[in-house]
Amino acid sequence: MTNFTQKTLAVLFAAALSGSMWAGTPFKSVTLSKAAPARVEAEDFDKDGDGVSFHWNVDRTDKNIADYRKADDPTAAVFASGGSNGHHIGELDGGVFTVYTVNVADAGPYKIVMACSKDNDQPRDYKFTLVGTGVETSGVFSDDAHGWENFASKINAQIDFPAAGTYEIKFETGGGYNIDYFDFAYAADYGQGMEIPGTLDLLKWDLGGDGISFHWAAMTNEGRPSPKGDGDELGHTSGGDWVNYTVNVAQAGYYDMIPGISCGLDSNMEFTLTDAETGKNLSPYITFSFESNHAWGNYDDFGATPQAVYLPEGQITIRMTFISGFNAKYLTFAYSADQSAPDVNYGQGMVVPGRVELLKYDLGGLGTSYYWAREEAGTRPSPKGDGDELGHSSQGDWLNYTVTVAEAGYYNMKPGVTNGSDHRTVFELNNAKTGESLLTCTVDADYGAKVVNLPSNGSWGNYDDEPFINDAVLLPAGEVTMQFKFREEFNARFLEFVKSETSNIQNVNASTEGKWYNLQGIEVAAPTKGVFIHNGKKVAF
Repeated sequence: MTNFTQKTLAVLFAAALSGSMWAGTPFKSVTLSKAAPARVEAEDFDKDGDGVSFHWNVDRTDKNIADYRKADDPTAAVFASGGSNGHHIGELDGGVFTVYTVNVADAGPYKIVMACSKDNDQPRDYKFTLVGTGVETSGVFSDDAHGWENFASKINAQIDFPAAGTYEIKFETGGGYNIDYFDFAYAADYGQGMEIPGTLDLLKWDLGGDGISFHWAAMTNEGRPSPKGDGDELGHTSGGDWVNYTVNVAQAGYYDMIPGISCGLDSNMEFTLTDAETGKNLSPYITFSFESNHAWGNYDDFGATPQAVYLPEGQITIRMTFISGFNAKYLTFAYSADQSAPDVNYGQGMVVPGRVELLKYDLGGLGTSYYWAREEAGTRPSPKGDGDELGHSSQGDWLNYTVTVAEAGYYNMKPGVTNGSDHRTVFELNNAKTGESLLTCTVDADYGAKVVNLPSNGSWGNYDDEPFINDAVLLPAGEVTMQFKFREEFNARFLEFVKSETSNIQNVNASTEGKWYNLQGIEVAAPTKGVFIHNGKKVAF
């Protein structure tokens, strides 16, 4: 028997000489091209023997195996039942593989649809490799059980042939299902970009594979974003899924966007748009949230107000991240007649003294401009109430706000926070760049951190009962990035700052203790003459 490693080396050497990838001895000749789809029957693996063209873990010569391939492999589990042509392969344990030779007339991406069957709902994995090239694709599917003879599961994968020529495709599995066939169809429109203004077809995501051009958190059913309905909508979504689309934007500016999405549940449909390269938010709000239109295939009854999205000119990769599960067909973008840019200061900094709107946190993405502990569970900072308050908070969440401080010094702060539960409202305010606390308040025994403690105001929508905090905030002049960190669950709308009339702050922040400041709040060396602030008190020289 030819050693697989030796043969592979010979293959690569021959390929280097010929300029084409050599393949094995095919059982049947199959050509892949742009012109028409092609089918590779699973039982038609190559004829180069065990360990090279195929491998089964157990000798099945004593089993009731079909005669179809016994001459080439008497151990193979080729069954004469079910399947599109009366044959299929089964008993696929971990370590089993089959290899198929194909002739590729047109280089490029090909979609692979694999017809499978199983009798349980456990997830199963698969992997396709172009032998000798390093090109591969893999995934997991957990479609419902249809029975061993019912090949209703259609598993979608995609692989890119780098050049025309002859290839070996190696199929590997962890076992637990039967295979009928593999259908190959040229997918030229995937990953080539679409035009804006225009409509993004959400089935035409970028090439690259899981973790690069898409991520399917649950890896349900087909193991990746999958066509539903008439094959033109994206289904099986769940919170945390994302898909990339590279588009060409004709003109920079704000675009009105209408999403073609549907949901049969009585819940909101939420997603975000970010720049996949930088992680920056593209939308002026955190999520798009719409009521269910009460039908999974209903794309006509949406009734949503267009949302404004800012897009730069040229090529950009848009990442659509699902916050909740729904079906999606398209995103239509139309250049907005109103370029006044709603919420133009979103992520661009606000002015102190004044009000910092907590929905307008900095751009940058998860872990950079905000952290939302429940992101993995499918939620993130989201508009509540009239769309101007921050909800769904939990302990440890934080958001950054870059503001411009007109004058250095101490500021009293009124927090626009609300709590309908019978416990305190607790949060921190820190310098995002240095990590130092900005609040000159005492250490809270429960948390061991400098925090603001406010009692419950008895209502989730009550923002009128909060006083200004006497423990003032010391801010330098110019640009400063404040980090607002949740220590309890509550809703939040704003932080309002006014210049303090006194700098005689009794409660001293440990990070400023021992340091000297002038009356403008600017740190100075050891003073010689004048009035200065030291440990929160005025000292005259």
